[in-house]
Amino acid sequence: MTPVERFLESEIADGSFPGAAALVGTADAVLEVATAGAAVVEPESRAVSPDTLFDLASLTKPLCVGALFAAAANALPLDAPPGRFLPEWKKTRFDGITLEHLLTHTSGLSAWYPLYVRGEGAAAYRRTLSEMEPEAPPGQRVLYSDLNFLLLTQILEGSLAGSLDRLFRDLVAAPAGSALGFLPPPGAPTAATEKDDRFERVMTEARGLAY
Repeated sequence: MTPVERFLESEIADGSFPGAAALVGTADAVLEVATAGAAVVEPESRAVSPDTLFDLASLTKPLCVGALFAAAANALPLDAPPGRFLPEWKKTRFDGITLEHLLTHTSGLSAWYPLYVRGEGAAAYRRTLSEMEPEAPPGQRVLYSDLNFLLLTQILEGSLAGSLDRLFRDLVAAPAGSALGFLPPPGAPTAATEKDDRFERVMTEARGLAY
């Protein structure tokens, strides 16, 4: 057993996670790929394999949306306001907000909000975002926010006429000669994340809203 495998096994034994995969390498070569534990534990256990896909969660923000903005810099200048691209944002309480504020988490948007409680679908989400009260003036405060990147995604998809996964493939992965993708293909061997949506449910109910 290698040191990497021993580390993964010890973390599983300590309850840090049920399973994991690790890759060790340099810019030139992969030195080791190690797997341990289970990718799924209910309703039956399934072992982690080198092909198991894991949810990178918030890493998708800088990896995907940030890279897309770099690839589409001429079409989406960072000093432009969201209202240039979204009619719902022509006039909002967020005077002075720019795409750069959204990318750097300085827009003043809240960290999180269950948008679906006020209507589902892209148009409803845009409207709800534009009607929210800012927590700070743009550029004044760093507040890590999921909502910044929800809005950026809608701007990207509307302006570049494509879904985020296709845009990432065509504008970022393909020119780089990479096989990286955004969103797993149907039937891909993915690792489970949580049982039900219990964390989302708790956060929604804490705001006095119906999940």
